[in-house]
Amino acid sequence: MAEGDEWCEWDIAWDPESSPQPIWIAAGLLLSGACWLYLRYEQPAFTAAQTLLLASGPAALSLLLARWWTRRARVQARERLVDEHLRSVEARHEELREAYLEQEQTTVELRLKVGQLTILHRAGLLFSSTLDRDLLFDSVLRVLNEDLYYDRAMISLYDRDRQAAHKIRIVGASQACTAFAENLAIPVIDPHLLEGAVLLEGRPILVRNLQDVRLRLHPLHQQLATMTGAKSFISVPLKVKGQVMRALTVDRDEVNGLGQADLDLMVTVANQVAIAIDNADAYAQIEALNVGLEAKVRERTHELERLNRDLAAANQQLRELDHLKSAFVSIVSHELGTPMTSIKGYVDNLLDGISGPLNNRQAQSLERVKCNADRLTRMTNELLDLSRIEAGLIDLRLASITIPELVADVMDSAQAFARPKSIMLRQRYDETLPPITADRDKLHQVLTNPIHNAIKFTPPHGLVLVEAARMEEQVQICVSDSGYGIPEQELNRVFEKFYRGPSAPIETRGAGLGLSITKSLVESHGGHIWVTSNRGQGSRFCFTLPIETPITPDLSSPTYRLG
Repeated sequence: MAEGDEWCEWDIAWDPESSPQPIWIAAGLLLSGACWLYLRYEQPAFTAAQTLLLASGPAALSLLLARWWTRRARVQARERLVDEHLRSVEARHEELREAYLEQEQTTVELRLKVGQLTILHRAGLLFSSTLDRDLLFDSVLRVLNEDLYYDRAMISLYDRDRQAAHKIRIVGASQACTAFAENLAIPVIDPHLLEGAVLLEGRPILVRNLQDVRLRLHPLHQQLATMTGAKSFISVPLKVKGQVMRALTVDRDEVNGLGQADLDLMVTVANQVAIAIDNADAYAQIEALNVGLEAKVRERTHELERLNRDLAAANQQLRELDHLKSAFVSIVSHELGTPMTSIKGYVDNLLDGISGPLNNRQAQSLERVKCNADRLTRMTNELLDLSRIEAGLIDLRLASITIPELVADVMDSAQAFARPKSIMLRQRYDETLPPITADRDKLHQVLTNPIHNAIKFTPPHGLVLVEAARMEEQVQICVSDSGYGIPEQELNRVFEKFYRGPSAPIETRGAGLGLSITKSLVESHGGHIWVTSNRGQGSRFCFTLPIETPITPDLSSPTYRLG
């Protein structure tokens, strides 16, 4: 049933108790019968009653003897049973007494262990809450001496460079002994000595009787032990990151006053103290780093403040120089416009023959003068446009524009540049291309620049293609040519101001402002421009424009004034 069965079965057997009573009764009856026959025939003088009375005596006597014998056997059996029960009870009592003594001993040991664990727990909390090494060592020694009831507790520092134990602290000893220990520097070079076993090999040691191992101690330690009166001691290493840094020692004034349990306890304490020392060392290092870091931060802050002041002054100078540059470019461009107009007028008059006929060489020279004057005029106009853009004075006069009509107008104007090189100009666009809202003059300038560049950098008999298509809520316009192409390392710089690619022929180089101005004008309409090219296979400039140009420009870009 204890194992889960529903019932249990018992088999009981016993032997019946043998009793001598029937034998005694039978013997008594036989003896009475013999006595009756004897009296009946040998003593006829007795009456029948007397004969029967005398003859019944042996039977009665045997019956009494049988009952006496049975009672005696039962009494002996009961006495044996009682004796057996007494012996069993005494044995059980002895077992219970031994169990009780063991339980009491276990209870005492458990109470001792619980007390030690409680002390270790409090000590661990105390150790972990202390980050100052001096306070930590004082707390450790005080716990060992006052809470764990060791007569004395000692901690010593091991110096690996000097190979010596020094800075010894003792709690529980006299002032003379404490002063003597503080000034000691005990060499530790022999691992066979007890100091070497702890500090060199990192092994804990338990000495039950100091006299047995006195010769294995350094003479200074022997003198210190004599002054303290220690008879047994335990010494354990304090390891930090695998290296023995210190030794922790406790002792008692009686022989065999320390045992294996004390050694285990001290090893546990040493582990806790080692962790606390590691934390304290780490905190000290962090404090030192913080001090150095704060000094470096202050130094760098002062340096940054000085650099910021210098940078602010430099920025102010740059702004002043930029303002002067913009003013200079605007003034020079404006002042160059009047004489350039006069030069072009006089050249046109000379070419028209107003001042008289010209020979072929004179006409060729004047054509070159006119071409360079036009080039100088374009550069002057580009400088004026750049100064307006940098000053935020771009006026956008928005109106509805048909892309095919705008492209045709620009390409008609470009035919004069393409015809001398026999370059073919073609356009391709969707039939359903919607009109857009933009500044016609600015878009005319946007298209003119990449088309003129394509003609300029395309060899004779080449092709320049202008394509336009709708891309969701935008219109994309691309200008492709079959010219020299742009090296890959120059693609990211073609839209920079005053950048002129070193790979371009010298005779085709300009001021390097056309594409920069084009990019600014496209972005002022809320669009985006980019270029792709393969060296020797031509270039492809593409830009997008919204169908409806936003009235308010992107404030993250340069400020543009809308007309």
